[in-house]
Amino acid sequence: KSFKGSLMYDITSTPDGVVVAGCRADFHCREGRIWTSKDGRSWKLSQKLPMAPFTIAINGGTTAVGGIDDAVTLGAGRAVIASDAGKEWGVTEPLGKRKSQMTASAPYGEGVAMAGWQWRENADLPTSAVYVSADGEAWEPIRHQQLKGISAAGLDTSGELVLVAGTHFDPEIGTLPRAYW
Repeated sequence: KSFKGSLMYDITSTPDGVVVAGCRADFHCREGRIWTSKDGRSWKLSQKLPMAPFTIAINGGTTAVGGIDDAVTLGAGRAVIASDAGKEWGVTEPLGKRKSQMTASAPYGEGVAMAGWQWRENADLPTSAVYVSADGEAWEPIRHQQLKGISAAGLDTSGELVLVAGTHFDPEIGTLPRAYW
């Protein structure tokens, strides 16, 4: 009953139960939602967010949700990250006003990593965007490997290593699966 009229995008487990990220099921998915459950059967709506959340990661006391602002259906939105940073929720735009999305996340060190894609000025293809944060508030890009034509679909971490899987678009060949780190 608590999910009625909602879309689910990601789920993660915690020592205290399960957390799900999604949104109200409307044309633009403008109202993001976070649900929690201790047993996976009884759910509580714990947070509403001004975004469409596509991915969620929890590490220690920080919950971070990545997605897009309210321009989902036009594909022209901006990537946003919402985080409780261990206390009050706040929303940041790590990529500024660029057309972009955050689509994958994972715990990283003491914090969280987020991955997605972005369009750069005068670019013919999007590039990857990978950010890390120790506290859920300050986000730093991993710049050593921004790949042209890559759209991140999955993210995992191992120590200092950030692993991203997604698709690569080559105008001559089409879309190909890729993994990079």
